[in-house]
Amino acid sequence: MVKMVSLSNSVYAMLKALKGKEESFSEVITRYVSGEKVKKRSLTEFAGKWPGGSEELKNIEKAIKIDRLRTKIRNIEL
Repeated sequence: MVKMVSLSNSVYAMLKALKGKEESFSEVITRYVSGEKVKKRSLTEFAGKWPGGSEELKNIEKAIKIDRLRTKIRNIEL
């Protein structure tokens, strides 16, 4: 059975942002009502999604490398 509901534009936008490509609005609502708030997604869905430019990415990679060089291995006594 299908029921019509009214949503504000802001709620519709939120639901649309949560909806996967192959997912219906009913499935999004069911997921949240049932308590399953985190949709398990493949990491490949995020491949190529970096919104920043290549220069920004290079700066981040450089900062990570610098942090790794600064990290010292600690001796742990048992």
